[in-house]
Amino acid sequence: MTWFIRREVGTLLPMLTLLVACRGSSPSPASGASVGSAWAPDAGIAEGGSEASTPSLPLRLVADVPLPGRPVRFDYQDLDPAKGHLVIAHMNDDSVVVVNSSDGSQVVVLPGIPTPRGVVVADDVGRIFVTSSPNRLVIIDNGSLAEIARVDTGQGPDGVGWDPVHQTVGTSDQADGAISLIDGSGSGKRKQVYLGRETGSVVFDPSRSVFWITVFPFDRMWAGSNVVRVVLCVTTILTGMM
Repeated sequence: MTWFIRREVGTLLPMLTLLVACRGSSPSPASGASVGSAWAPDAGIAEGGSEASTPSLPLRLVADVPLPGRPVRFDYQDLDPAKGHLVIAHMNDDSVVVVNSSDGSQVVVLPGIPTPRGVVVADDVGRIFVTSSPNRLVIIDNGSLAEIARVDTGQGPDGVGWDPVHQTVGTSDQADGAISLIDGSGSGKRKQVYLGRETGSVVFDPSRSVFWITVFPFDRMWAGSNVVRVVLCVTTILTGMM
């Protein structure tokens, strides 16, 4: 089961779309009838009476659920399977929205978090980590959903990853072109590693015990919105953090 954030064309309501994976084949998007900006999976047959030859999409639209707040940009989201929650960064509404993953119903809205972007759930330590402008990591208790603390990151933090092996949070300090590694489950010392002109998404790879992070290197110039990002492997650095 997968939740996607989208905004329906022509409406002022932010929407949460629930898609579920289906066993076996399902109709291709090319063969479905359009409903707003979504495809109706039950349409089945393309115009002309023949089945489409393109590969089938193993997802089925279940529901669109209105979300609270202004109809402005969302950013990252993460699931908390243990609590049955979906945690959403409502980036341009300066809030974090928590909904039930079963039906999208609202659990809580945490306001007053400037430009929240990255979200990662660390259910093994009972915490949710959210990056926030201009240079903060917001730590939230995933049980009470109350804010615990705000700690320093680099400038313009974007993505965030969680290393359960070393209990270290990795934030992409986008404006610094770096990654910050914060030990002690986000409450400890921070070490920043510079990587390039700009950094973006970051995720921890437990099989290799490293963070993967997208980097815009120094040797490339901006090309409008079509920027090539290079993925680098950043080993978890604990030296000097203890």
